[in-house]
Amino acid sequence: MRSGAEAAPGVSGALPSSAALSGAVEAGCARCLKLEEKLNRTEHQRDDAVEQLRRTWDENRQLWRQNADLRERLARLEERFIGKGPVELSERAG
Repeated sequence: MRSGAEAAPGVSGALPSSAALSGAVEAGCARCLKLEEKLNRTEHQRDDAVEQLRRTWDENRQLWRQNADLRERLARLEERFIGKGPVELSERAG
């Protein structure tokens, strides 16, 4: 600064001490570690949710196939018994 010029209010000409810097860095590092832990937990939860969704999707697809197979089977049975009149219980089990 030029001689006779005053420092801006609130600005000190002295640098912060190494202890103050060290404390600030440690506080920042602690916050970063907490954020990383939270991110890891969130990613793990997301991965679990995606895996559950995949299993549910596979189960749903299997149920759709099973439903289609049962509908085909029912249609064949109905076709087989149409026009025969009342069906005996022993014939239904066949």
